[in-house]
Amino acid sequence: MWAVEHKETGAFLGTAGFAEPEGWPGFELAGALARRYWRQGYATEAGRAALGYAFNVLKKERVISLVDPDNLASIRTVERLGERLEGRIQHFGKEMLCFGIDRESYEQGVSPRELMAS
Repeated sequence: MWAVEHKETGAFLGTAGFAEPEGWPGFELAGALARRYWRQGYATEAGRAALGYAFNVLKKERVISLVDPDNLASIRTVERLGERLEGRIQHFGKEMLCFGIDRESYEQGVSPRELMAS
């Protein structure tokens, strides 16, 4: 996980990064922001940067995000990142939505300028 900071002030906004412990359903992009920073685009910006790192630096072929079905804001965020609903899973005794994106879909959704910058 990385710290997510406000560019101008350096304030700590939250975290973003990856998890894939043993038994996990895939290489997961996850994060959390302090409530006062919700609805300002920071989660999407952090997610885009993280996906770029996963596909361009780590050379991953697929990234998933597990989302609580009641968390509509997170669902919108992962959809903005290009992730698509792949199904529902039971994860630690709780139903979760599993969204995912593969390398080809990621590359089709990213402009050439963004690819050159990463």
